[in-house]
Amino acid sequence: MSLHNYLRNLPGRCTSCGSHLATQGCTCPGGDWVIFTSALRTVADQTGTIHQSAMRRLIRGRVAPKAIGTFYRRAKAEGLIVDTGEREPSNDVAGRNADKLDRIYRLAVESQVRAA
Repeated sequence: MSLHNYLRNLPGRCTSCGSHLATQGCTCPGGDWVIFTSALRTVADQTGTIHQSAMRRLIRGRVAPKAIGTFYRRAKAEGLIVDTGEREPSNDVAGRNADKLDRIYRLAVESQVRAA
């Protein structure tokens, strides 16, 4: 087994490159951040609205659960998305968030997310 494969298979490591912790927001091809931003583009409707329930279907099992909140904050900080101030009931029974409200986001500048 190569060092690269060994590192990729360690718990908590990036499954794409293995060179860093999965929670650090990998930007390597197929990394969690790339998957997350791709999901943002995919779930945004014609008005750019992003519902977290739609995002969950695309990223569950592909993005580390502990990184998801960090990625939403990063996307906001980088100006990719903005919080609309609206909320909707969560349908996330598997993640035990069914009794909470999800934020609704909007793409800030569609071209920035498409280029990511």
